Amino acid sequence: FDVNTYLRLKPGASITRIQQKLPHLLASINSKTAMPLLRLDEIPLFDGLHPGAKQRLIMAGLVGLLVLFVASVNFINLLTARVARRSAEAGVRKACGADRRQLILQFLCESTVCVFFATCFAVVLCEWLLPPVNAFLATGAALDYWRSPVPMVAIVAGIGALALAVGAYPAFMLSTFRPASAMKGIASRSSGANPIRSMLVALQFSILIALLIGASVIYQQRVYATDEGLHANIDRMLLVRGACSPASGWPCTAAAG
Repeated sequence: FDVNTYLRLKPGASITRIQQKLPHLLASINSKTAMPLLRLDEIPLFDGLHPGAKQRLIMAGLVGLLVLFVASVNFINLLTARVARRSAEAGVRKACGADRRQLILQFLCESTVCVFFATCFAVVLCEWLLPPVNAFLATGAALDYWRSPVPMVAIVAGIGALALAVGAYPAFMLSTFRPASAMKGIASRSSGANPIRSMLVALQFSILIALLIGASVIYQQRVYATDEGLHANIDRMLLVRGACSPASGWPCTAAAG
């Protein structure tokens, strides 16, 4: 049997010293079991209680980062595709006295606004899709960003970092055009053959293909584990759960075919 014991330590107590004295305590009562000490926030990812939880969380985080990277690449490609239209605007602003720093700040602010509204839409989707995902995966994940300042600060910091990452390259590229070249349309002719755009598009589609292949393989493995891997015909099998009593001799679970 397993027993979870929760301890409230006094202020200033040393967890290291308590952990060092536990083997002597267990030896004094002739116990051969182990008793590791964990903080409450470490319990959900402890392998002894939840095997593989940390690995699954890391894998889900990597998939989320890849999806975010694909969306960021798509956003950069859309911004750079509008160079032909925005170059004339940059040329007019430079001709009116705007310097390069002001243009970069303008384009970065536009990217920040787009990322902010995208983040709000993503949070709404998470709130809407989290209950069915928890029901499908039998988990109890919650997005309680309003109860603690740490998730809110992380979201705000993520908005700033992502806006800087996706808006830096288009902003610097648009701010380098000279007014005369922008007015003559040289930017529109040179923006088509951009090797960086071609590389980003190829990388984006490579990641998408890899994610689709991975999702297909995981789905086939799940179908095999829940249906084909049982080696039993469960179409006409009924599982009934009810109250059990050792005196009556009735089992807690009965299966009928």
